Amino acid sequence: MAKQKEGPVFGVSGPIWNVVTIVIGMVAAYFLTIQQLKVDLAAKAESEVVAGLDKKLSGLEVYLKEAVVNKQQFYEHTQKMESRLDRIERYLIEQTGDSRGKK
Repeated sequence: MAKQKEGPVFGVSGPIWNVVTIVIGMVAAYFLTIQQLKVDLAAKAESEVVAGLDKKLSGLEVYLKEAVVNKQQFYEHTQKMESRLDRIERYLIEQTGDSRGKK
């Protein structure tokens, strides 16, 4: 059996490897923290957009209950809302890089 050589690897001693490992771990933790903050911020922004849309839809429901609208006005308003929602959806897809809705 051949005896393995003990001592520095690549001419670097053990304590230096420990320092290098610690530095690499700290850098990885830093970048993971930054990435998590980005994800949390995006989720918060998306929830605020959804809350805004919910508020607007509630306003529309109140408007429809309080006022009588004819079919043409309702159709025009519905088309405007659909186009706005479509723009928001496309914006969110572009921001997240999501490709589920693309053909």
